[in-house]
Amino acid sequence: MWLKPALSYSSELAYGVGDLAEFRTAVDQIRQGIHRVGRPFEYILDRLDLPEEMAGVGGRVCLAEETLNGVQVAVEGYEHDGEITVYGVLDSINYPDSTSFLRHQYPSALPEPVQERLREVSKRVMRHIGWRLATFSIEFFYDPATDGISILEINPRHSQAHAELFAYVDGVPNHHCMLALALGENPAMPVRQGPYALAAKWYYRWFADGIVREVPSPEELARIEKEIPGVRIDIVPDEGQRLSDVDQQDSYSYELAHIFTGVPTSANCARSTTAVWPHYDSPSTARPTRRPTVRPTPRPERRMRYIENLPTPPSRRTTSGSRCRTASTSPRASGARSPRTTRPSRRSWSTSRTARAT
Repeated sequence: MWLKPALSYSSELAYGVGDLAEFRTAVDQIRQGIHRVGRPFEYILDRLDLPEEMAGVGGRVCLAEETLNGVQVAVEGYEHDGEITVYGVLDSINYPDSTSFLRHQYPSALPEPVQERLREVSKRVMRHIGWRLATFSIEFFYDPATDGISILEINPRHSQAHAELFAYVDGVPNHHCMLALALGENPAMPVRQGPYALAAKWYYRWFADGIVREVPSPEELARIEKEIPGVRIDIVPDEGQRLSDVDQQDSYSYELAHIFTGVPTSANCARSTTAVWPHYDSPSTARPTRRPTVRPTPRPERRMRYIENLPTPPSRRTTSGSRCRTASTSPRASGARSPRTTRPSRRSWSTSRTARAT
């Protein structure tokens, strides 16, 4: 199963758990960082009249999730004037043998009948919970072997990670929907009015700790973006920074760059990632790290200058697939308050129980 804070994003502090020892280790790690998002959320909760079922819950609670397998996909939409509208279906693709995202891709490559089922399930669910005047993003797993659809989570907002993808393909970012709703207008998202037929956000990651010795210069990035149309590159760590000190990382990898690509075919997307392949120095003195030792193998001719690798301890168990909520546990049960940590996680998690839809 998986254990993670109910309030977080970018898979921050989400851990795969295979036995009681790993469960206790995960709880200990989460206690150290859950306050980063949980404490500000509690500040807001203290100023609201909460429904009875939310009284005393607070912002520092965890979810235990059953592991799911299949194709991960996201559905975004909004409610306006009593109607639930779905404006996009996106694929979320992981690194091989990893739970870390490789890329988000829009539009989805799933068969159209499957996408239509996802849209209809999304509409039914959001109508059932009484969703009004806001955007949403539902994450699903589709299992091709059984043709089953499982809901992973319902996020009560659109995903900022998808903004550029909608702009590339449809002509406006998904922020347009929330802004239009705030102004009392019908968002009426354009469809396929952007300059590209396919867009992706790639997460260029490294699976071992290290120190950033040099980052690509603005001139280098500008050259790549000019040579490969539709590419935009955002470097995540700063020069001199230790990867394990970078905020908003998942528990099993480090983000080095976000690479946005807008191209006619998915095959052309890969050119941009090879163009900015980072380079690693020899291993140096180790510092304990929580990451597993699963790592890609850089091509020898590309080993140059950017990252000094730090050795990692023996691999932790990693779990393929992703997650679905089934139970909860509170790190606050011990009464401990967590110290400040600079290590957080991935995307926002919101709702509650495991749900299956067919």
